[in-house]
Amino acid sequence: MTLREGWSVAGSCVLVLAGLAFAGYAQATDVSARLAWSNEVGLGTQVSGVISAIPVAAGQEVRAGATLLRLDDRGFRARLAAAQAKVNSAKPAYDEAERHAQRGQELYDRGAMSGVEVDQRKVALAAARSAYDMAAAERDLARLDVEYSEVRAPFDALVTAVDAAVGQQVVTRFEPKPLLTVVALGRMRASAQIDAGLVADVVPGGDASVRVGESTYPGRVIALGVTASAAGTYRLEVEFEHDAGSSLRPGQEAKIVLP
Repeated sequence: MTLREGWSVAGSCVLVLAGLAFAGYAQATDVSARLAWSNEVGLGTQVSGVISAIPVAAGQEVRAGATLLRLDDRGFRARLAAAQAKVNSAKPAYDEAERHAQRGQELYDRGAMSGVEVDQRKVALAAARSAYDMAAAERDLARLDVEYSEVRAPFDALVTAVDAAVGQQVVTRFEPKPLLTVVALGRMRASAQIDAGLVADVVPGGDASVRVGESTYPGRVIALGVTASAAGTYRLEVEFEHDAGSSLRPGQEAKIVLP
């Protein structure tokens, strides 16, 4: 092989590799998008009462299970104590009725008690069991009221709004409204509208990337519209994780990179 032939072969290889690289790049599609919060949730109490504490503020980061708001729970705890007292009273009566019914069955089996008396003891046992079950149910409901009087973070979150104040009366019987709003910490989503020609190439739950400025974040397709908008486009949403300390905010321009 001559020197010219060697350079020709090398040049051809470079062109082939460049063509392959360009082809791979050409397969990716950029779609203009806007950032939005991920998993935005409005939280409130499930029981009525007076707010006694709000230990968080808008813009604060909290961990899952952290207390966000608390009602005055003295009334709830008093009702729980009363319900527990009913359980404590009903349990011995239930246990005694159960022993009485078992003893009656033993005596009946030996011919020392009539069937009518055995049935009467069974009826007494059923009544004692019903009284105990009702007391236990009331206790469980009272315990739930105590639990519901406190609002806790459902996940690691950023508090974005606090629409309540200490001393405020909360009424949940009519139209309960959110008292706080939180969003998932360290997660955002990019929302876009894509043409019908791209829908077939998008796999719900599949991989996609989000590019914001010079940074690219690996993400996952969490929503793909099934009905076209008036403009003939389909909604696409990609969720991705990011450093919680980054400056990403809703409304920022971004690009969704589809493979």
